[in-house]
Order: sequence, then structure tokens, then C-alpha cells
Amino acid sequence: MPFGGHGLNGFDRATRYIGEHNAVQLAAVVDHEGLLLSHFVRGGADAEMQAPYAVQFMESNSRILERGAWGTPDRVDMIMKDWRVVICREQSIALMVVAERHGDDLLAIRINQGLELVRKYYAERYSQKPAVNPERSYVPST
Repeated sequence: MPFGGHGLNGFDRATRYIGEHNAVQLAAVVDHEGLLLSHFVRGGADAEMQAPYAVQFMESNSRILERGAWGTPDRVDMIMKDWRVVICREQSIALMVVAERHGDDLLAIRINQGLELVRKYYAERYSQKPAVNPERSYVPST
């Protein structure tokens, strides 16, 4: 792997950055179908197996919240006895982080900064740029 993350795409930089926190077991970027786009794992976590859970958690919470007319969640943060699972959505992409519960405030900061990397890369890669007609731009009408 390249030192410092050079040559990595934005999703890979985000998961690697979040994974630098020692409580993180899994950091994954997942598409709207639950397919893994990027991941970081520690301690034998199975990213391929856990990635679809990000979509399932967001969909099930969306159904519940829509019944109460609260809209759809942008973030789901669950804390269990030993684990914490955070899922953030950006457009059709989800960032899922599974960490030991004892993670500190630095973990939340890393997740937010990692999500910002995902946002920037998503906007750069998937944004719809209007097609430019070069003839209109460079040829004056007569």
C-alpha cells in the first residue's frame, strides 16, 4: 500500500483514515444495493458480509420514521453492550463504522471527517456536469 494514502480514491482514503482509530473494527463505504465500494477491517471483521447491513439499517429506520412523519435519517448511531455501529448516508452511498463501544470523542471526529471525504469524492466523481456545446461557446452567431 502506498505510504500516506497516495494513489487511493476518496472512499479508500476515508475508510483508511477512520480505521486509524484503534477502536474501529470495520469502516466501509457501501452503495445503495449494499455492495462494498471500499473498506478497512481489523480483527477478522468480514466486510463483504457486513456491508449490506448498512442499507438494511437505513431502510428499516426510514420506514419507522416515515410513519411518524419525521422523514428519513441521515445518520443512525447504535450503541450496544460492547459495540457501536454508526451509519451515515450521503446521496446513494452509505458509510458504516463498527467500533468497540469504548471509542472516544476522537472517533466521532474521525467519522465526521471521513464522511466529508466521502462527500467530496462522491461529488467529484458522480456529479452531473452540464454538457457544453463547444460550437455555442466559441462560434458567435451571425
